[in-house]
Amino acid sequence: MIRSHPSVFVLALVVIGIAVADRLPLSQYFYLPFTAIAFGAALMALAKRRWALAAVLSALALGLVSAFHFGMEMSGVGVHHLKRVIAEPTLGHVYGRVADWPELRHGRTEIIIELDSLEVLLESRPVARPVRGRLLLKVSDTTTAVQRGDRVAFRARLYPVRPGGTAGFDYDRYLVLRGVFAQAYLPSLLNVWVDKRPTVGILPLVDRLRTAIRLSLDRNLSPPAAALARGFLIGETRDIPPEIYRMFRDSGTMHLLAVSGSNVALVVLFFMWVLRPFRFGAGPRSAVLLAVIAIFAGLSYGDPSVIRASIMAGLVIGARMLGRSYDLNNIVAATALLILLVEPAQMFDVGFQLSFVTAWGLIFIMPRLAALFREYHERTWYRWLVFPFLIALVAQVVSTPIVAYHFDRFPVIGLAANLVIVPMVSLGVVGILLLLVADLIWPLLGAFVGSLLNLWLVAVVAVLRILGGENIPVWNTGHLMDAPFSLPGVLMIYLLLVLAVVALSKGWARKAALAVVAVAANVVLVIAVAGAFSGSEGRLDIEKVPGGAAVLVQSDRSSSADLIITRLSRKTYPIDERVFEPLLRRRGIDKLGRLIVLASDYDALDDILRLAGNWSVDSLLAGRGLASSIMDIRAGTDSTLYRGEIIFFGGRSTESVTRGYRLGEKVIRLGVDPTFRADIVDRISPEIFASSTPEAKGVLIVGERWSPSAHDWITLYRSGYDRIVCAEFEQPGVSAWPDLEFEPDAVPPDFVTDLSRTGPVRISLSF
Repeated sequence: MIRSHPSVFVLALVVIGIAVADRLPLSQYFYLPFTAIAFGAALMALAKRRWALAAVLSALALGLVSAFHFGMEMSGVGVHHLKRVIAEPTLGHVYGRVADWPELRHGRTEIIIELDSLEVLLESRPVARPVRGRLLLKVSDTTTAVQRGDRVAFRARLYPVRPGGTAGFDYDRYLVLRGVFAQAYLPSLLNVWVDKRPTVGILPLVDRLRTAIRLSLDRNLSPPAAALARGFLIGETRDIPPEIYRMFRDSGTMHLLAVSGSNVALVVLFFMWVLRPFRFGAGPRSAVLLAVIAIFAGLSYGDPSVIRASIMAGLVIGARMLGRSYDLNNIVAATALLILLVEPAQMFDVGFQLSFVTAWGLIFIMPRLAALFREYHERTWYRWLVFPFLIALVAQVVSTPIVAYHFDRFPVIGLAANLVIVPMVSLGVVGILLLLVADLIWPLLGAFVGSLLNLWLVAVVAVLRILGGENIPVWNTGHLMDAPFSLPGVLMIYLLLVLAVVALSKGWARKAALAVVAVAANVVLVIAVAGAFSGSEGRLDIEKVPGGAAVLVQSDRSSSADLIITRLSRKTYPIDERVFEPLLRRRGIDKLGRLIVLASDYDALDDILRLAGNWSVDSLLAGRGLASSIMDIRAGTDSTLYRGEIIFFGGRSTESVTRGYRLGEKVIRLGVDPTFRADIVDRISPEIFASSTPEAKGVLIVGERWSPSAHDWITLYRSGYDRIVCAEFEQPGVSAWPDLEFEPDAVPPDFVTDLSRTGPVRISLSF
């Protein structure tokens, strides 16, 4: 293997080194002496002409170097690193450079800034100090006022990235893997000083070319078609209607809106066709294609998937240009190796994993499957039907475990959707390139090609409505992928897949596959039995309801849930029928255990009692202040109202009246373990600030329409609430707060969530 696939061998050791550095709580400096020993031993082996041993030791040294490099990136070493400077929310004057192309999203722009220095207040005096590290600036507007390479300066509050959030997706770890150790928020870039980068160079040229492409598409296509064309070609998705975006997601074809290796391949093939009439030699033609690949990578904002595909294509073209033979396994491994040596954190990127797993799946599996149809290779039906089906099947099979592991779901008809949509989009990308060339040659010809392309993109959307509609089945795998052995399980699936493919021609592989299946079945059985006696995974589903908020507390192993309601207000329609019953059915709940009401308007209490009666709740608990109102309503003749016992809480005797909750007069606290809590309140009061315990991570759910200042959310953040969810958030104007440190911000940070804007929120937890 070392001689035939050296890149694969070295890559395996580098991956192991990064994984060990991520999992083991060791200092990054722990790897340095072993690295020196491995390099020294490799040099001694070279001196003695023991080539194989020298190669193994050199690869081992590279793996240790990668472990050291990854540890350095994650820990933020040095007294001047941003992680050391910003330990809590701090007002500061930031100076830095835009390190990457801004990400334009719906309603906001995200800008990564490489810091040079930071000016903060120390003992009421501004003190400037050099700082290293990256900051993520979130602007509550879609703007292109800054670009990569611009120098910026602004004043904002910096929030440190705290690892280990309460949600299922660890967003803080995602940021740290990107080198980001703090965040800041601004309503716009009006108060940002910008020193534009030089107007001469590669980046400005790429920007002007991207603008010309955007204008050509907008001129020759309808707005929805132009938005799709920009998404297919260069990955700009901000103008794609949300409904179409959702259909791509639900049909399993979301990857088509992210520029990937297929786009690079189509662009290379298109330009090979364009260059065919010209009498270029192999060398000049390869040089032109390499330039095209580099420019296309810049046009797609340097997207990591494009960089990966561009490196692969560049290595293949370079090998052909030099007249060297190459092995695709080595090409793919060398590409991954180059990326990981520069950015080891890329190993944990979903796109990185999908790119290389899919590439290796096609390289390893397709020749063996194609061999089964060897006698039909020249048949038309094989070339245009069977072969594309096999490629889509292999890509879907090898990517499914990773998709299920990271996203907890995948569409059941993803294979069928990809078989139809991918060829249509590929032809669409070719049509987009033809449109750009036609528009460059003669605008009238561009308009004609654009009219045909517009019809094709409309047809793509029509097919997508069929394959990505609301009734398309989706398999939710969250209950499987939250298990402690989920990652080994994914690796076991890939091992079985490899053995199954080899078993097509090898008898020993069939025996090995049977042995692995037997071992895996027994392991799954043991885990299932152990899980029956252990705690379960659960979740909080938080939704806005009329006047307040509702919280569903549910275990993944049960279709029953508890419902907590606060500050419900009366509407002209029956809230139980129009709001709560659809909410429960949408979440797959067929039984309500406990219904807990903290606060409600008098006119809405009959809806609550009717909901409790129709769903036959096990117990109804209500705040003591609602006792007289509920008794008055129950005195009526409505037979659908809940007639069982009601527990009124709010005094000391009822704080622990029901397992898992502490029911106070103003706060409902759900305590799931010593390190996590969720507090539900109908309104913010001084007791909330006083009763917090900073040792535990917490979620605060506020039922009122809240108008906080930065003083409020920073105080709650420091006291242990790393997530604040309110029914409706109303940001106050700038006020004369006496303490400069708590000067109100114009934009709330990410840990403050407004249900009226974001919609439902789900938080994962362990009971």
